[in-house]
Amino acid sequence: MPNRQRREEALDTLRAELVAGRSTTTELTTEAAWQAFTLFGRLRFDTVAGPDSDGLLFPYGTYAFNG
Repeated sequence: MPNRQRREEALDTLRAELVAGRSTTTELTTEAAWQAFTLFGRLRFDTVAGPDSDGLLFPYGTYAFNG
């Protein structure tokens, strides 16, 4: 797909967003990490064409951590 980053570049792209969100004098905050992730989530990568193929995969649901 034209004008989309290669999937192999995704990790480096996310790392760059995290570095950009961090102050040079402080550690990365939760808010800054979330902001970096939301910016990353808006990017489009070269994935298979389809209605749910945005390249961002994450699990969700209700979990019981006590077994």
